[in-house]
Amino acid sequence: MGKKVWFLILVLVAFSFSMMGCSSLYDEAWYQAPNWTPEGLIYFQKSITHYRQEPMGTITLGTDYEYWTMTVDGTQETKLPYTSYPYYSPKGTYVAMISGSNLNIVRRSDNQTVYSYAFPIAYGGSLDWGPDDDKLVYQKASSGTLITMNIDGSNPIEITSKEVMPDIAWKYNSMIACIGDYLTLVSSDGVTSEVLLSDVPLTFYPNYYSDGKYLFTADTNKFYKIDLNSKDVVSAVSHQLNSFKPQKVWINPKLSPDNQKVIGGFSLDTGIWITNIDGTGLKQLK
Repeated sequence: MGKKVWFLILVLVAFSFSMMGCSSLYDEAWYQAPNWTPEGLIYFQKSITHYRQEPMGTITLGTDYEYWTMTVDGTQETKLPYTSYPYYSPKGTYVAMISGSNLNIVRRSDNQTVYSYAFPIAYGGSLDWGPDDDKLVYQKASSGTLITMNIDGSNPIEITSKEVMPDIAWKYNSMIACIGDYLTLVSSDGVTSEVLLSDVPLTFYPNYYSDGKYLFTADTNKFYKIDLNSKDVVSAVSHQLNSFKPQKVWINPKLSPDNQKVIGGFSLDTGIWITNIDGTGLKQLK
């Protein structure tokens, strides 16, 4: 083999090593889906995407998902032992976690799985617990209607005939709050349905107050408190997002168990924000 060929081989090898030496690894973290534990801690999903920077561009290596809690001031973070997003039962006994087409129910006291089964009717989105920790509600995959069932997956019932938005609330009240054409309350067996029409605007993200007597909802400008007895709006306060330019929009705001604070994210934003229920004290935690 001639000297020129050997020289070219050496150059190529040296170039390959130099290219390898120029690569670097780095991670980016995103914070999503904040919610409340029954004890009043904030929990959230932390998405960690791994990258390798090469001279010719960036390669995405994969994403890991972790679940953490923190206090309302954004401190004292603790990693949870869960591999899927946890849905806490209102009395704090269980967490429900979705894995593909299956649902796992874990007892919090000893982190033991007490039920694990395929959804009796295909899961399509959203999930919430009944007030007694013994039932769940979720959206049906094919239609977007609501399904209730016992904690062990038995007795599934389709309780709505039309698609609803993926904003449902059940804990703290016997009726399930959902949004179709209107803000509506539906019984767990689907027999009773009541539309909230009296002075109630079409808002989003219903959350029950922990006493079960009021309903929290939000729109692009305000937080609303609805009296479930009179069906009237008893409070409508600005949540101050119109101070942002361009204006931000709440995504899935969640009312705290003490009914004093709201946690959530903003549209086109990967952070976590908290505010008082009266709209004051808006602060970014993540």
